Amino acid sequence: MIDYLSSNVFYWHWILFGLALVTTELFATYFIMVWLGLAGIVVGILQLATGIDLSIQVIIWLSLSSIFLFFWHKLLPSKL
Repeated sequence: MIDYLSSNVFYWHWILFGLALVTTELFATYFIMVWLGLAGIVVGILQLATGIDLSIQVIIWLSLSSIFLFFWHKLLPSKL
């Protein structure tokens, strides 16, 4: 199954995934899906440029999502 996924996940899958996450932000106004979607788009561009393996793509997506959310949370003014 993993071999099938590794050979059939293309850069445009990541870009569409990222755009779908960004689009869902229209319905959920927490501004979290934008960062997850942006990370997906970045992974799609990296996969197009380098052809990295699926496991590395997922690790990069998780890492970038965490980094983007962390910095967004730090820049958000506290309401307390």
